[in-house]
Amino acid sequence: MAQLGRLIEDAWPRRGLGPRLLRDLVGFGSEAGLRVLRAQVLAEQAWITGLLRPDGACRVGSTWDEVLNATVRLA
Repeated sequence: MAQLGRLIEDAWPRRGLGPRLLRDLVGFGSEAGLRVLRAQVLAEQAWITGLLRPDGACRVGSTWDEVLNATVRLA
């Protein structure tokens, strides 16, 4: 298991960088033999969890009002 983290500088939104970084991180995790990735996402940016869905079975839950916890099972 590993935790996933990424930050895109405010000057770079909507240029495809986020999805590309996520694909690279998920690919690296798969190559390293990981079966699960976990990420915490601000609830106001819940759309980010949709980017994780194509990479595996993604389960989203919440432990705090403002934070979503996403768990992605890798193939």
